[in-house]
Amino acid sequence: MDILESIAGLANIEIEETDSQNLLSTLLGKPQVGRKNVVIVAITRTAFREGNWIMIPPYKGSAIEKQVNIGLGNSDEYLLYNLDGDLAQQTNLAASNPKKLNHMITNFEAIRGMDYKNIQSLELK
Repeated sequence: MDILESIAGLANIEIEETDSQNLLSTLLGKPQVGRKNVVIVAITRTAFREGNWIMIPPYKGSAIEKQVNIGLGNSDEYLLYNLDGDLAQQTNLAASNPKKLNHMITNFEAIRGMDYKNIQSLELK
């Protein structure tokens, strides 16, 4: 969430190098433009959304929770979806869109502040 940078903007305090973004004017109802991308965090998993594209990094484990038939986002490879025509995230576009996938991985790693390959070793067991 962008609370840190927004509160700092409200208090007129400069903060050095955070992954936060000052959205104070948006929160106050001025321009209606927010972030263009975001890292989505769900307990021990993350994904990256930019516009209508979502990239999910590889995670170990079952792809589907069989008891309730819910996808878990686990895969041995990167997953890439375009929500424009695939809200249910059924068609992985990673192989057919390598430039977009690399762009998403690069931006994800820039926001996370470390190489994703090192993040996997930090996962909770």
